[in-house]
Amino acid sequence: MNPRVFWGASLIIGALLAVAVAAPGASDRVFQAAQARVIGAFGWFYIAAVAGFLLTVIALALAPPAGCGSGRTTPSRTSRGCRGSPCCSPRAWASA
Repeated sequence: MNPRVFWGASLIIGALLAVAVAAPGASDRVFQAAQARVIGAFGWFYIAAVAGFLLTVIALALAPPAGCGSGRTTPSRTSRGCRGSPCCSPRAWASA
C-alpha cells in the first residue's frame, strides 16, 4: 500500500462526501450535470466500460483465490522469511 495514494484518495473521497452531506441539493445537480456530460461525450462506450469494470470486479470477487503455482516448497537463499511456502520462489513472484 502506498500511503500517499491511500491518504490522498481518502481525502478526496472524504471531501466529496462532506460536500454531498452539507449541500445535498447542489451536489446532486453538480453530479447529475457531470454524469450527463460524460455520457453525452462518450455515449455507449462509457456505459460498456462501466459495465465491463463491474463485471470484472464481480468475477474477481467470486473467483477462488489463486495460489502461487510454482510447486517449489524448498526455501532458497532469497526466501529466508517464508520457509516451506510455495510462494517463496522467484518464479512464483513473477507469476503472482
